[in-house]
Amino acid sequence: MLAGLASTLMAVPTVRADDAGPRSGQVIVDPDDALGYYQRSLEIRERLAPDSLGVAAGLSSIGVVYRDRGDLDAALNCHQRSLDIRERLAPESSHCAYSYACLGRVVEANGDLPEARRRYEQACATLEAAREKSAGEAEARATFAARYTSMYRDLIRVLLKLGDADAASETAERMRAQGFREQLVERTIAAEVTPELGTRQTSLDTRRNRLYDELRGIAGRVPDETRSAQISAELSRLQLGQEVLTREIRAADPRYADLVYPQPMAIAELEQALDPGTLALSYVVDDDVTRLFVFGRGLEVVCHDIAVGSDELGTRVVAYLSAMSPRREQQDGDETRLVAKTAEEWRADTVEAERVSAELGALLLGPVEGLLTKSSRVLVLPDGPLWALPFQALTVDGRPVHEAVPIHYAPSATVLVRERDYRKRIASAERLLAVGDRRLGAGTGAGGDRAVYMPIRGGAFEVARRSSDRLGFTPIPFSGVEASLIDTAFGPESDIRQGLMATEACVRRKGPGRRVPHLATHGLLDPLSPMDSAVVLSPGPDAEALENDGFLKAWEVFGLHLDGCDLVTLSACETARGKTLSGEGVIGLTRAFLYAGAASVLCTQWSVADDSTAALMVRFYTHYREGDPKDVALQKAMGEIRTGKLKDGSPLELPDPLSWREEWSHPYYWAPFILVGEWQQRVEAGRQDNSEERLHSSMGGLTPSEFVARWASPLRATPFAPPPTSEQAPVLTL
Repeated sequence: MLAGLASTLMAVPTVRADDAGPRSGQVIVDPDDALGYYQRSLEIRERLAPDSLGVAAGLSSIGVVYRDRGDLDAALNCHQRSLDIRERLAPESSHCAYSYACLGRVVEANGDLPEARRRYEQACATLEAAREKSAGEAEARATFAARYTSMYRDLIRVLLKLGDADAASETAERMRAQGFREQLVERTIAAEVTPELGTRQTSLDTRRNRLYDELRGIAGRVPDETRSAQISAELSRLQLGQEVLTREIRAADPRYADLVYPQPMAIAELEQALDPGTLALSYVVDDDVTRLFVFGRGLEVVCHDIAVGSDELGTRVVAYLSAMSPRREQQDGDETRLVAKTAEEWRADTVEAERVSAELGALLLGPVEGLLTKSSRVLVLPDGPLWALPFQALTVDGRPVHEAVPIHYAPSATVLVRERDYRKRIASAERLLAVGDRRLGAGTGAGGDRAVYMPIRGGAFEVARRSSDRLGFTPIPFSGVEASLIDTAFGPESDIRQGLMATEACVRRKGPGRRVPHLATHGLLDPLSPMDSAVVLSPGPDAEALENDGFLKAWEVFGLHLDGCDLVTLSACETARGKTLSGEGVIGLTRAFLYAGAASVLCTQWSVADDSTAALMVRFYTHYREGDPKDVALQKAMGEIRTGKLKDGSPLELPDPLSWREEWSHPYYWAPFILVGEWQQRVEAGRQDNSEERLHSSMGGLTPSEFVARWASPLRATPFAPPPTSEQAPVLTL
């Protein structure tokens, strides 16, 4: 009864703090009222279980109120008492990390920056230790860590106040590397670690977890000081054992050890590991400011403060993407539908998109405008809402950025460098697997783009498979053309799968070991459960089986072995999207393929049109097979689709049945494609077979024009184009 009352009193003020994952620990009611509630709750908890974790939580909340009121001595006292309890009962836990961060905020407010730095560093180190011990799937652990990224941002802020831009930049990398590095740890790799060493590691983990479970079990009761001391001593012994084992594993397999026991990279080491001419732009988006760290080989680390916080930046990005889209939301009773914009709306929004593009370009790239043209390439390390922003389409000095320099993205420069060092570079005998024009059944409505956007989970995939027309899995005939035309660039060792042969089982079986798996199909985005996002393929004869139901979901991709893969192309809609977590990046399909071992992923930030996508992919692979780096090949392809011209000014000529159209100059058509991961390609000598017989055979004996005509009519009369001139906006079938 009293315990329930104490919890109720604690909940009344609703402090954005304590062990739920703070950002700034503000109290959202009157501080005096909050203090009264917290003090009464603390009195009850101290009577029921003195020196328990509940008491520590109460002291933390009271400390936050004192800090907000400016009573820093009282705040320091409360947080120190809370930390003393947590260090004894829950060492190396998120509870301790939060207490360190609270102490850091108090001493920072008091002007003691060196002590604030020490406390924030303790908070980050303890959080990382707690994360390593946390159970659950990678997505759940990433979500856990994202709630605490404010600790890294606090440390970055203090380091910059102290004038240490190098350390601040290293902290930004340390923050963004956590989640993806952790997923790489779990990847099944061919490590030369002996079974004996693996057994010892498992035993250590089991014993350590059992001790922490016991500590958590006694934390809410009157503490058993004797047993708590015994557990602490045993944990210390296990830590010594871990250090010995780590040295042995590192000697046995340095690659495995660097993944499981990674050593942070100093910024100087990271700069030297980057390629000459690479300009790294690392963004850290905070509540009230966005920080841009600029580094590269031979450059001094510089931090630029951009006066826009996460909420405002997110609003601007959404407005930009909405203005660029040919569709808009329309409320129809309780249902929200996507409808085509009228020609008037499209023209007005195009003007608005151009304005916002210039505005965001000046805001986010203005500080480095002079460096862009001097660089060989740009590595963008986004944060928060910037993962959805097409940097390549932003305008600087009146021109799209991609004209000046090729761009590639990465979740972390550290991960990019370490994966480059250790990635297996195994050339495949059969170099391309291209999948297109999959079949799920008789689709209805007009084709045109490759998107399906809806939350869909578990058994709903069965509904989707049996009712594909209702979910909008309409034919996308140019995906088949795309696969066949790309085939001609790679030669006779390629494997092209279309129609009923474009099965999930085929991709699972043949994708590993291929240099380039290319998937031209529909994309299924689940924004609520990103690991259920999928690329849509044909179901096999045993479609009842989960592994062949036609939906290759992100969580299934994690089980593939793509270490020898140079590039995965997801030529579908919104394949770069997913759940964006603070400091963690995007959880979804792209991350899954990188996790599985792909050197890089070519993916899309929004819904893409069918025919223009096929054209861009044909041009991209033309340059790729000519030996251009992947980011340069993409840069050239985007420029050609945007202008309808080659670099020398001659008209762009596309193979039948593709033909350039003026509306493709709009960024909607050429700008959604991004390269995530490694920009280099492994150049290998290979034969090219551009024979008409090979192209004819891959389309089932039809010419390209006949192929499109067969599947586009009557299901689809014309390729996707800007909305017609009409006051009545027609409904688009997704």
